[in-house]
Amino acid sequence: MKDYGTFAVFHEDVFIEHYRPYVPRWVHPSEVYGDFELQPSRKVYEALRRIDRKRVWTIIESDRNDLRDLYYSPGFHIVNRVGYVVTHEPHGDASVQFCAYWRRSLSERGLSREVKRLRAYLRRDGWGHRAQCS
Repeated sequence: MKDYGTFAVFHEDVFIEHYRPYVPRWVHPSEVYGDFELQPSRKVYEALRRIDRKRVWTIIESDRNDLRDLYYSPGFHIVNRVGYVVTHEPHGDASVQFCAYWRRSLSERGLSREVKRLRAYLRRDGWGHRAQCS
């Protein structure tokens, strides 16, 4: 976890474990890349309109030229958008992001520790004290 004051960044493994991403069954397989990432197409956007927006995340690319990192960010975003993800667990407009390209996967123990840190972070800040995501 990296705490930047206004938001925190966690490892992608924590995102998968805590929020449990999935592909909605009405999204065509040709609109999916990877395990659960959805293409930013008109068809996907129309499918996402049927889903509670608090379960939709945007995959965004780092705006730094020297980094090729991707992040899962809560809500709909247009700038630097690469795709979308839908999760079983709602994000509640949390001030949190998840980096998809950290160099190594977390160990089982490390993952457990980071999930606990995420839950503590979400409790500490309280849902009402976070900035709203678009």
